[in-house]
Amino acid sequence: MLEKIALQKKIISEKDCRDAFEACRSSDNFENALKDYFITHNLIHPKTLEQLINTIGAIKIIKQNIKFGTIAVEMGFISDKTLAEALTRQKKVVANNQQPKLIGLILMDSGELTKEQTNLIVKEQNKRNLKVELIKKEDPSVPQKFDHPKPDPLLEKKDKAKESSETIQGGMILEIEENGMTAFLRKTNGFNNCLTADDILEILITKDIRYGIETQKAIEGFINSSGFKRNRFKIASGTPKVAGSNARIEYYFDTDHLNAGQVDEKGNIDFRARGEIPKIEAGTLLAEKFPYRESKNGRDIFGYEILTEPALDIPLKIETGAVLSEDQMKVYAEISGFPKLSWSGNISVIDNFVVKGDVGYETGHVSYEGNIEILGGLKSGFRISGFDIKISEIDGGEIYAQGDVTIINGVNNAKIYSRGHVNAKFIHTSEICCLGNVVVEKEIVDSHIESSGACRIQTGDIVNSTMGFNQGIYAKNIGTEKSSPNTIIIGQDLFIIKELLTIEGKIVALEKNRLSLEKRKDRLLSEKSDLHQTTTRMANELDKILEDKQKIENHITLLEKQPESKRDISVLADDAKQKEALFSRLDEELNALFNIIEQNEAKTIEIDDVCDDLEDQIDDLNQEKVNFTDWNTSNISKPVVVAEGKVYTGTLIKGTHVQKKIVETHSNVQIKESILQINDSNSNIYEIQIHDNTKRR
Repeated sequence: MLEKIALQKKIISEKDCRDAFEACRSSDNFENALKDYFITHNLIHPKTLEQLINTIGAIKIIKQNIKFGTIAVEMGFISDKTLAEALTRQKKVVANNQQPKLIGLILMDSGELTKEQTNLIVKEQNKRNLKVELIKKEDPSVPQKFDHPKPDPLLEKKDKAKESSETIQGGMILEIEENGMTAFLRKTNGFNNCLTADDILEILITKDIRYGIETQKAIEGFINSSGFKRNRFKIASGTPKVAGSNARIEYYFDTDHLNAGQVDEKGNIDFRARGEIPKIEAGTLLAEKFPYRESKNGRDIFGYEILTEPALDIPLKIETGAVLSEDQMKVYAEISGFPKLSWSGNISVIDNFVVKGDVGYETGHVSYEGNIEILGGLKSGFRISGFDIKISEIDGGEIYAQGDVTIINGVNNAKIYSRGHVNAKFIHTSEICCLGNVVVEKEIVDSHIESSGACRIQTGDIVNSTMGFNQGIYAKNIGTEKSSPNTIIIGQDLFIIKELLTIEGKIVALEKNRLSLEKRKDRLLSEKSDLHQTTTRMANELDKILEDKQKIENHITLLEKQPESKRDISVLADDAKQKEALFSRLDEELNALFNIIEQNEAKTIEIDDVCDDLEDQIDDLNQEKVNFTDWNTSNISKPVVVAEGKVYTGTLIKGTHVQKKIVETHSNVQIKESILQINDSNSNIYEIQIHDNTKRR
C-alpha cells in the first residue's frame, strides 16, 4: 500500500513506483524493503515517509471503523446517514495528517451511541472476527467474505474473478464471488429433484444470502431444467455502488499562489513559471463550477451496504471585485484589475494603489486590499498591508503582504511578513517570515529569517544572522573572519509550522466568540419567552379591566334614570376613573415590554448575522489549513547549503535530525544532511556532510 499512497499523492512517479515494486517484490518483508528503497534512492524524504506511514495507519483504522459502523447500523443503533457523516469527519482528520479518532468514541461524544450500545457492537465485532479466524483454520482457501465486512472505499476493488465454492444440501454447488456481489448454483448428480423454490430460499438464508435473490418462477425454472449441471444459474446478485464525482472549479486565470522556487544544484531559482499576471477587464469570466454527481451506495448479496465515498460539493467563494452569476455557477470580474485566488479559496479582482512619496506621518499607515506600489520608502513606526507590495526602500516599519514583497533598494530595521517571495538589494537588522524564496543581491546582516522556500544571495554574504529555509540556502559566503557565527537551519518548514499554529489560534478565538454570542442569544430567547408570558398575562388583565369598566358604565346609565341614586352614581364614576387610570398604566407598561421584545428580536437577528460571518471566517481558515498542509506536503524539503565562497568557522548548521558546528573554514562546498544508516526501528542515523564542490566537478 505504501507505494500506492505515494503515487496517489504524486510524491513519486509511475516509473519510480514500478521500479520500487519490482526491486522489493521478492523480499520477505515487502513494506520494510520499500521504505529502505525509497530512502536509499532519495525518492522520498524521511519526514514525508513518516507521514505516509501515518496515513496508512489511519486508513487501517478507518477500515476497522467501517466494520464497527456497519454492525451499528445492522443493530439499529444508528442510521446509514449518521455513519457516512462520521466517516466523512474522519477523512477530514486524515487529510490534515492527524490520526483519526475511533468511530465509537466519535459517536459516543456526539450522543449517537451510549456506552452500553458501543460495548454490544464491539462484542459482536469480536465475534465476527473470531468466526473469520476459525474459517481460515479449517480451510485456508475459504475467503474472508463470509465475515461479510463492508468493502473499504479507500482501498482498490478486489478481483471479481475469485470465487468460493462449496457443496450444499440438496445436491447443489454454491459459488460466491469473493466481492460478495454474485452467487451461482449448479446441480450435482445427487441433486434432489423434490426441492421446491421455498426450500432453496431457506438454504440460501442459512448461507446469509438475503438480497438480490431471483424470483420464485426463475428458481422453479432452475429446478426443472436439466441444463444447470454444466451451466451456472445466477441465484442472487447485488447492486453495485455507483461512484459519484466531486464538484470541480475551473479557473480561467493563473491561480498559482506561489511557485515554490525550483532550485537547481547550483542554487539557480527558476521564476519562468511566475510571469506577470495580465490585467483583465470588467465582465471577464474568471471561474466556472461544474456540479458534483451524487454517489450511490451498493448492496451485496448478504444485504450489507457497500459504501462509496460521498461526492463533495465545493462552494464558489468571492471577495471584492468579483461577482457570482445568477445560477451561482460562474464568477465574473466586477471591475478591471488583477484576478487573485486566496489560500482560503476566495476569488477577487484587485487593482494597484500608488503612493507617490514615502509612507510616514503625511500618509499614515497604508492598507489596501490589492497591490501597492510605494514610489518612496517606509519610515519607522508605520505599516503597509496589501497583496503584492513594491517599494523603493524600507527604513524601519512593518509590511504584511498576501503576495510578493519587492524592495528596489535595501531593508533596514524592518519586519516583513509575506505569503509570497521577498526580493531586496540587501537586508540589515530585520525580521522576515515568508512562504516563498528570499532573493538578495548583496548581503544579509544581523537578521532573523524563516521561509518555506529557498535563499539565494547572488554575490554577497550572510553575516551574524539566524535563518531557516526549507528549500536550502545558496550564498557566496556564510560568515566572515571577524563577525559572530551564523545559525543556519535547513530542511525545516518553520513558516508553515508557525502559520498553522497562528491559523489554529484564530479559529479557537473565533469559535470562542461564536459560542459566547450563542449563549447571549439563548439568554435573549429565554428572556423573550418570559416576556411573552408576562405580556399575555397583562393583556388578559387589560381585557378584564375594560370589561369591569364597561359594566360600571352600564350600571351608571341605569342609575341616571333614578334621581335618588346620585350618590351611588358618584361612587361608581370614581371606580370607573380608577379602572381607566389602571388601564392606561398597564397599557403603557405592556407597550414598553413589546418594545423590549422587538429590541431583543433585532439583537437576535444581529447575533445570527455575526455568527454566520464568524462561521464563514472559520471555514476560510480551515480551508487555509488544508491548502497550506497540502502545499507543504508537495514542497519536499531540501536540507542543503551551497557556498561558492567560504563557510567560516563557528557556523552552526541545523538539519531536521542532527546539527553540526563548522570547526574550520571551508571553500566552495555543499553542506547537506544525509542518512547514513536505515534501521527497522525508525531510529535512523543521520549526519551533516560537507562536500567539496571542486572535487564533485
